[in-house]
Amino acid sequence: MKIHYFTRLLLVLAVVAIMIVAGGSAALAQGPDGVIITSPAEGATVSNVVIVSGAVDFSDFLKYDFFLKNGGNMIWVATGYSPVINGNMLRLDTKTFADGAYQIVVRKVTTDSQYTDHMGPTFTIKNGLSAPNPFPEVEATFLYPAPGFATVRVRNCTGENFFVDYGSPDGFRSSGELTLQLKPQEAPICPYSDLALIPGEYRGTGKGEAQSEGVVFMFSAEAGKVYEMTYNGPGAGAAQLYIAEMKPDERISSDTGGLAPDDPNRMQSAEAMATGAAPATTPADMTATGEGTTKTEGTMLPVSGQAAQPTAPFMVAAAILIVLMVVGGVFAIKRGKQTA
Repeated sequence: MKIHYFTRLLLVLAVVAIMIVAGGSAALAQGPDGVIITSPAEGATVSNVVIVSGAVDFSDFLKYDFFLKNGGNMIWVATGYSPVINGNMLRLDTKTFADGAYQIVVRKVTTDSQYTDHMGPTFTIKNGLSAPNPFPEVEATFLYPAPGFATVRVRNCTGENFFVDYGSPDGFRSSGELTLQLKPQEAPICPYSDLALIPGEYRGTGKGEAQSEGVVFMFSAEAGKVYEMTYNGPGAGAAQLYIAEMKPDERISSDTGGLAPDDPNRMQSAEAMATGAAPATTPADMTATGEGTTKTEGTMLPVSGQAAQPTAPFMVAAAILIVLMVVGGVFAIKRGKQTA
């Protein structure tokens, strides 16, 4: 009876060990299901324009919002509609913020509009300015193709507020309204906002605040493509409202976030991030806009606690399997002696 009891116990332990191994393998196969910030590092001091790099990837991905937390204030910086793995997440013009300590907060938004905030590294901005600059020098968001969606960057390059509505004659498509503030003469770039549209035909009206009539537009949005809609005002003639496909930003060589989730190359990069391997970079990858740009380096910082799959389950499972083999051998010998 004792032998049968221990035999059943061994079977249960074996099943548990297999589940641990299988569960750990599945988690790694999904890549870093969360957020990892590789730069700036915890405690870094930065200035001018810096590139925030790392990984953001999760199930039911819709978008991620990037914030800087200063005291009790959450300051929105950019929104990204495409996963990033071992790549550049955004350009941060630190000169538009007062000197001081800030913490990165990345908000993961899923397709059901639920979100979770993940707290990243705290770093210090130090530009030595008496007051922060009122306008950024760069467009913060890297514009990568969004999986399954068409991405549109809407810009207002005029001295009046711009209103645009959009919708589709087809059912189950995106629709909405957008307002962009005017562009001050001293601003280096045009105010902009990005949209992720379900592929299809779109129609709408764009109108400057000072205009009595709007400009009617229509265009076909294809999945995986990037478009720009720029309002240049009535003085621009035919280019009053310019809509065209545009070349997206290029991912750095190590970024596999644009590949299909089951692509082996994407998985290798994702597993490297999840296990804490250093991302591959080239001198070109380290370049950012602005004199005196600081690109800090540091170890992986798992922000969400979900990104890095710990190796402990595998070690525990291996230990259990070894114990099972030893105990099983002992009982097999004893049983053989009893039946002899």
